Amino acid sequence: MKAWSYLYRDYLKDEGQRNVLFVSLCQCASAISFTFIDTIMPFYIFKVSPYGQRETLFWVGAIMGVVGFFLMVTAPLWGVLTHRFNPKILYMRAQMANGLVFLLTGFTTNLHLLFVLKLLQGVFGGVSTVGLVLVSSSSTKEKLPLNIGFFQSCLTLGQLAGPPLGSFMAATLGYRTAFICGFLLITGAVLLCLFKVTDVPKLPRQVKKEERHLIDRKVIAGWLICVVAQIQLVFLPSILPKILEGFKFYSSHALRLAGIVIMVYTAAAAIGSFILTRLAKKMELIKLITLLVFLSTIFQILLVFPEGLFSFTIIRMGQTYFTAAVIPLVFSIFAGQKRGAVIGIINSSRFGGSAVGPVIATSTYALFGQDTLFLLISLLTLVVLINFRYAFRDD
Repeated sequence: MKAWSYLYRDYLKDEGQRNVLFVSLCQCASAISFTFIDTIMPFYIFKVSPYGQRETLFWVGAIMGVVGFFLMVTAPLWGVLTHRFNPKILYMRAQMANGLVFLLTGFTTNLHLLFVLKLLQGVFGGVSTVGLVLVSSSSTKEKLPLNIGFFQSCLTLGQLAGPPLGSFMAATLGYRTAFICGFLLITGAVLLCLFKVTDVPKLPRQVKKEERHLIDRKVIAGWLICVVAQIQLVFLPSILPKILEGFKFYSSHALRLAGIVIMVYTAAAAIGSFILTRLAKKMELIKLITLLVFLSTIFQILLVFPEGLFSFTIIRMGQTYFTAAVIPLVFSIFAGQKRGAVIGIINSSRFGGSAVGPVIATSTYALFGQDTLFLLISLLTLVVLINFRYAFRDD
């Protein structure tokens, strides 16, 4: 009863908040299908690959990384399109295109074709930028950080539900069934958006002078801090099969454990995003972001030390708890500007991190081992944090 009262009071009383709720739920369903597929993809690639272990590892990094690269490139373009076309229609069409890509992936065993399909997923997947435009256009200035945090929490909850569902279904019913279910989830998200989300106006056209000054040092610093935060969040799944082997877990047992491990640390991320974004009411944004990034880096370093899967997972939960709130907090700095390209640029950081994360993880793991990988990500994060503080030194 209290949960319903909270929903009615904060998200169902007015049209704008209803939009925030249902767009966030659409993104949640979309995230379920994404993680549904991506959790099992490394196992699927190892299953169908005709190559040896080391070469297959590089294929895993390339296939899982290419989607993030193209998401990074196209996310700003989706933001620009919201100045010209109906944001709701853009959102639905791109989501449906992604669903079709998932369906086709389930009928593909050729690694080169898998690479092309993941590339296409990247082209259409940047539509979450439009979801952010829908949320920000439906929000008051006072509620913008909380609403973006809610959007991010729903996205993270989708990432929480996807891994155990995908790994369980792949282990029990086969990979193809999992890919088909991913397509059905996307279709459900599109239908929810069609019937429950109301139209918002196209963003105002930018004059040429404004377009020339879209990217400044603060935008770059915000983009980079989100990239390293996303790297911390996504680097692990691509090497998780080998991590589990190091803890003496193999085959289908490892596949089920992978889903559980990803589920619990993604749960920590969802809780962290929901709770820590609310500290923006009490603490200056820049200081809060700095504190969270520093704490997440400490936990990243601690990943070097565990000798068992349980302690490794606990530390990983702490890391993702502090990291997940960084991205919506940085988004809230820029989302109120109503500039689709800037929103797209900042949103592309998530995809840039998703592109670079698996490549860094698989290549560094293959060449130097996991301890070097954990320390490399920590060092990269600290360097970017220093740059972030310098860019916002006057705020």
